[in-house]
Amino acid sequence: MPNFSAITQLGTDPSSLLAQAEVSLPQIMERLGHKDEDTTKNIYLHVTKEMKKEASQKFKELMENL
Repeated sequence: MPNFSAITQLGTDPSSLLAQAEVSLPQIMERLGHKDEDTTKNIYLHVTKEMKKEASQKFKELMENL
């Protein structure tokens, strides 16, 4: 089992890393014990630097293909 406290100390919540790895919201919710997806999305799913880079790259590619 990964050391989640060490990951959290790096400034990234483990649930955000799961989202970055494209784990589905229902699977993340189950792991966290949540029944309400808003709780999971609003409190635990933060956009990581890697996710921002990826979104920026995808946008750039879209704009180049117009």
